[in-house]
Amino acid sequence: MNADNFITPPALKLDAVTCTFGTIAALDRVTCQIAPSTIFGLVGPNGAGKSTWLRVLLGLIRPSSGRITIGPWDPCENPQVVRQQCSALLSPIGLYDNLTAQEHLELVGRIWRMPQLDIARRMQDVLEPWGLWPRRLERVAQWSQGMRQQLALAKALFIPTSLLLLDEPTTHLDPDARHHAIQLLIDHWTRYQPTMIVTSHDLPLIEELCHIVGILQRGHLVAVDDPHRLPHARDAATVRIHQYSEGLLELLGTIDGVTGVARQGDLAQVMVEAPGLNAVLELVVRQGAHIVDVTTASRLDETVRHMLGDEGQ
Repeated sequence: MNADNFITPPALKLDAVTCTFGTIAALDRVTCQIAPSTIFGLVGPNGAGKSTWLRVLLGLIRPSSGRITIGPWDPCENPQVVRQQCSALLSPIGLYDNLTAQEHLELVGRIWRMPQLDIARRMQDVLEPWGLWPRRLERVAQWSQGMRQQLALAKALFIPTSLLLLDEPTTHLDPDARHHAIQLLIDHWTRYQPTMIVTSHDLPLIEELCHIVGILQRGHLVAVDDPHRLPHARDAATVRIHQYSEGLLELLGTIDGVTGVARQGDLAQVMVEAPGLNAVLELVVRQGAHIVDVTTASRLDETVRHMLGDEGQ
């Protein structure tokens, strides 16, 4: 395979794309343009159409109507040409239990006709950040879900293609591995500048990584913008308290900006928009209750919840 068909990372265009399965529209008249070398994040609840979007781009699913172009190519009419420019991490992740990590990556290298020396060098590049290089000769059947996810992401990054599609890349990763994944993706994009499409429920990841975010709801693309320009809900916080009285909970519910008060065993949880946070903390302290912790949601998380309502939970 060669990389001559796309000299630069491709622009992507979806024009009124609809994909139906029986009576369900997984994508419903989706129109979107993505500039070359953009990292585009796709978020939404389960069943919103995110995975279908990726499979349509690969030509694995033919739209019921509408048109897709990747660079000059239609993936339905020229699927092999498009796939020669694309690496992907889809779900399920597609590892073979009887192969080692090294054999998985050697197989990818041979498919792409990489010289053996380049395969060996690239293998070390993508395995070392995870600490998997010393374990490359183990069969992956012995590995945890997190380690398998790391290998699947390493496979997707192994060939520097002009288009990279990632479906839930941080699933099953612990906080340290997630940090390595984000840094690996940033380094990969900085070095090779591919057009990237990333789907995830990990909204802080999307907010940190992506230039543009699209929000899907029941197959409809309801918003597309820079994540910092989306119409945000007001910043919000959650305060957990201990050793409280029923009277305190009633008083907390009357404070402007408090959106909910709930009991969780011995604790109570107060949800409050940012302007009311100081009043909540002052009242809790004055009433002699104990503040366990205060947490804030990411702005993108609040935006998605605000726009999608109960579906964004």
